[in-house]
Amino acid sequence: MLGFTTTVNRGAGVWDRQGRGLVPGFSLLALGFIVWMFVTSKADQRVVHLALGLITAGALGNSMRRAVFHGVRTC
Repeated sequence: MLGFTTTVNRGAGVWDRQGRGLVPGFSLLALGFIVWMFVTSKADQRVVHLALGLITAGALGNSMRRAVFHGVRTC
């Protein structure tokens, strides 16, 4: 029988023990890298732009959930 359980990931493993500022810091660093990749890519690379947009949307969604709900829901 198949069943789903909703859990909330409130930490980031080893990074959570060293301070809560590291996860948002790495998120901002990754977002900056994604923006740099988007700006430096050629205009005809639509698949790359789509992939970067999807990655950015997921990262921003997780960051918002961590800020508002203090965790990310997983199934």
